[in-house]
Amino acid sequence: MKRFTLSAVALLATASPALAQEYDVLIRGGTVYDGSGAPGRRADVAIRDDRIVAVGTIPATATAKTMVDARGRIVAPGFIDPHSHAAPNIQTPELAAALPMLHQGITTLFLTPYLVALAPRVAAGIMRRLRAMKLIAPISVREAADAPPLKGHLIIIGFGPAGQAVGQTLEGVADRVAVIDLNPGLIRKAKELGFAGHIGDSTHADVLEHIDLASAAAAVVTVPDPTAARGIVELIR
Repeated sequence: MKRFTLSAVALLATASPALAQEYDVLIRGGTVYDGSGAPGRRADVAIRDDRIVAVGTIPATATAKTMVDARGRIVAPGFIDPHSHAAPNIQTPELAAALPMLHQGITTLFLTPYLVALAPRVAAGIMRRLRAMKLIAPISVREAADAPPLKGHLIIIGFGPAGQAVGQTLEGVADRVAVIDLNPGLIRKAKELGFAGHIGDSTHADVLEHIDLASAAAAVVTVPDPTAARGIVELIR
């Protein structure tokens, strides 16, 4: 009975490492930066079933379907791009593989391109909540009606980096410039430059009517979301 037990243990001891050392991908000899902030260290990285299963010194007897010699190279987790405007391009069949990004080590794009399209609804919801909490004062209909009508003015729709660049060229005629944006902070910046600022969603015709679009000399659309920008241009036309 003892002999059988020892034999079984010996069998498991020899079989288990052999199974554990068969990988799908084995990256050897690279300098590993694990993303924790720790300094790089030379190590092997083993992958099985699309998961990293071992990092360190892996025996030379280990086998893998794909062997990568990473000596003199850096091995690191894929980089995360938290703010990308690549969506219009990678949504095309020709660039869907996103190879330029992969070549830079970027394996994850944050949802910025998709959240941009939701920004008007999100911002409107936030504004409603802030008004309900009386943290900002709603603009009354009477105040809007009492405002003098605009004529021959210039409208900047979207006051992000592109809109601000346009605004800098118009500081000499600041009293004739109106800015629309959903971001209260950007509207404050517009007012600091002497522009008339309006918080609103320019994808709605009534917002454009409120700033007398029909009487404007020109309108510049600098909204970063291409779908929203096209919709605004159609409304303007």
